[in-house]
Amino acid sequence: MADFAFNRKLLVRGPGTFYYGPTPVKIFSSNGITAELDPVTKKLPSDIVGNLDTIKTDQRARIRVSNTGHISQDILDLLYPWRSPLSSIGKGVFGATDVTAAVHSTAGVKVTFKNAALVRPPELILSRTNTAFGEAEFLALVGLDGDTAAGLHAVTNEAYPPADVPLLTAIGLTGALYTATWSGFDVTGTVNGWRINVEPELEDAQCDELGTIDQTLGGVEVTARCTPQGWNETKIMANSPISKALGMSIVPETNLVITSANGLTVTLYNCALVSGPVQWGKTTLRSGELAFVAHPNADGKLYDVAITA
Repeated sequence: MADFAFNRKLLVRGPGTFYYGPTPVKIFSSNGITAELDPVTKKLPSDIVGNLDTIKTDQRARIRVSNTGHISQDILDLLYPWRSPLSSIGKGVFGATDVTAAVHSTAGVKVTFKNAALVRPPELILSRTNTAFGEAEFLALVGLDGDTAAGLHAVTNEAYPPADVPLLTAIGLTGALYTATWSGFDVTGTVNGWRINVEPELEDAQCDELGTIDQTLGGVEVTARCTPQGWNETKIMANSPISKALGMSIVPETNLVITSANGLTVTLYNCALVSGPVQWGKTTLRSGELAFVAHPNADGKLYDVAITA
């Protein structure tokens, strides 16, 4: 019997870096990158033989990546879009031109998706002891060339750029002290920081000849959550929606503004406290987790994420 030819030298593995756009924004991953290829299929049943055939009805790929925590305005602008629903709702998220996304492995292989867009922003984690980003999801679809046979991607052998190595920067990773103001209150102490989520409502735009060709933005909800330290019964209940009459707005004309010493500023406009328990116990804080929701301001802006002086 011949010796088995496979050995450990033939294993394919190793990390990579995510690049988006023609002048690429680089995202160094913290726990790997996944590209899930999804050629949507349909069975053609037969009463006599069962599944007679399986045909391809759509094609897409989902690329998931979590940033190490490096913060730049380019990264923030890529990962947190749709800040003004007035100019975003009812429009496609893929834009007028194809924008490429690529995963380049340190082993020297580059996979390029010819038409990709962000469809799920990462959770923004504002904490002194955690890096700032959860997992982002990008969707790759057929491009403007309408070629459904050649696939969504190309694979090339290219040396990994030796300069593309994550380094400590003036803005990034951990250690920033975050403070928040809302409706005249300061939130200077929290249990585990703030969690900001930008959640889009997306609808596939289908074409019988091409499959999914875009996604349409139907709405955006931006929420912020934290468990404050030092909030008592009066403060929580006076600002709760429970204090409002039925049919009355619960939205104060005030913004939730979270800032840090590293210059990162997150603003949720016309922000309302929508939930938050008061709790009593031997070891529990009086306040549970508070949830805030943003609403458009007079300029149509819902939220903002920026590096300020």
